[in-house]
Amino acid sequence: MTPKYVEGVAAEIAAASGRRVVPIIADVTKPDEIRRAVEAVLQTFGRIDVLVNALGDSIRNPLTALPSKDGSAGVSDDELKFIMDINLTEALLCTRAVGPHMLGRRLGNVINIASWAGHRGGGDMVLYTTAKTALAGFTRSQALECAPYGVRVNAISPGLFPDVVTAGE
Repeated sequence: MTPKYVEGVAAEIAAASGRRVVPIIADVTKPDEIRRAVEAVLQTFGRIDVLVNALGDSIRNPLTALPSKDGSAGVSDDELKFIMDINLTEALLCTRAVGPHMLGRRLGNVINIASWAGHRGGGDMVLYTTAKTALAGFTRSQALECAPYGVRVNAISPGLFPDVVTAGE
């Protein structure tokens, strides 16, 4: 993502909301970049009240080649790492990064965007389903761990969003 694009979106949000918006670019699958982003937010605003872990992507491919599927080789190592990182690891890392701040203040909200797939699965979606199921379990465990300290952790599990992939284009 280019700084120009992020700055443009930030300016649109600021104009529409009348709020101060600071564009920050980070790869949230990399702990050092997350720490840098969290430090920038804390330096700019002094606190973090809400963390929304909303990344997600899917690859429609079985884990291994299936005899009934022509041309299906199964997922590659790179695909496996990518899908797990973007659907699960980023939420773990970001929550860990803001956790000390929220727990120290005894105040905060973490919202994880899970998925219907984490509750029911789906053909050719084993990696996505696995990651989103793990995200739901992570959410339940973190909620119990953090509740005594005033930090709420919840998940939202939406259905499909209409886009180029789900529309079949």
